[in-house]
Amino acid sequence: MNNILRFSSIAMSLLLIFMTAACGKQEKPATGEFPSIPDTYSRELAAKNGDVVIWGFSDNSYNIGKWTQFLNHYHEETPSQVRITRDTMEGGFVIEEYYFDGKQIYYQYDTTRDNWASNGGGVYNSVCKGFTTVELDRGPFYTLSGCIDQATNEPSGSDGMWVDIKRYKDHEVP
Repeated sequence: MNNILRFSSIAMSLLLIFMTAACGKQEKPATGEFPSIPDTYSRELAAKNGDVVIWGFSDNSYNIGKWTQFLNHYHEETPSQVRITRDTMEGGFVIEEYYFDGKQIYYQYDTTRDNWASNGGGVYNSVCKGFTTVELDRGPFYTLSGCIDQATNEPSGSDGMWVDIKRYKDHEVP
């Protein structure tokens, strides 16, 4: 009898440990809300916030797998979101936020931290039907399609997102 109780106790403990570990690794549900961005935003803070960070024209990047994960969720029609922070040649950076609710993509393009953006930059929001993918030698180029500008309610031009998965390699988040 003691052996049965001991075995049951061990089995229940192991089950509880595995269930707790599995719950801890689940993704947060996509809500379309992203961590706030302070006025001084660094690539290190962006990486810690979970942004896909593409810095420079070298292979400097962080969290690149989150872009692939977002695309996989898009193809599975599962809600998902991703923020991409990329630097500009002039030393500023541009922030792109993608939120897919399972049906359409909400896209935000923020150039307010780009010192060379026209008119001091701005934040542009579109709602898009999907992606069009073009395969290039250097990797796929993803273009948002069927977009409507939320400010004007007019069709907006296609916005492109190219992540060179072949060249960019994830670096350890600082």
